[in-house]
Amino acid sequence: MRRGAPATLDLSNIAEEMLNTGKRALVGTLAGGAWITWGLTISHAVAPRAILTLILIASLLLVCCGYCILTGRSLRKKHPFPRRPLNKGFLIVTLLEAVGVGAVIVAAQKLSRLDALPDWIGLVIGLHFFGIARVLRASVYYVTGTAIVFWCLLLWIPFRGAPPPVLAGVGIGAILWATSSFNLLRVLATRAAGQIVASGKAS
Repeated sequence: MRRGAPATLDLSNIAEEMLNTGKRALVGTLAGGAWITWGLTISHAVAPRAILTLILIASLLLVCCGYCILTGRSLRKKHPFPRRPLNKGFLIVTLLEAVGVGAVIVAAQKLSRLDALPDWIGLVIGLHFFGIARVLRASVYYVTGTAIVFWCLLLWIPFRGAPPPVLAGVGIGAILWATSSFNLLRVLATRAAGQIVASGKAS
């Protein structure tokens, strides 16, 4: 829904929300998949059943993302909404994230701590979600950032700063997938409510 707009079930608002949520969920799904793949690839010990389950989950999320994007575009044709200018705050947060990731990579190399790299990068990713939450005014990303930072710190203590990459990768990936799932379910529920209201008005 547009920032500052009233909480209505106007179809133009739903179209905008579905399109934007679909795109963000797609990024989260792909990023989560990359994290999980990174962790599992390094571990070299994954049951085929677990791989199949992860593939099915990723496929379901991708299908839902595609549905939201295509539905949002279809609704936009019938219920147009103004295109938003490029969000400079989002670009700044993304740039800071890239700089932070680069900095921890260099630090890990200088300190000969490549074993801790997934956890360190995870902390940067988690912190950047606080900026994303503020820029997009989406409280769910505060939860995402808190969960990732907490997970990375939780792993840090028992493993003395070098948690197994599989735990860092799979944990962070699971949090990103959970965030995408929540966003998709929320917008699909809004879409369903919009259809009910529209049919009620038509009758």
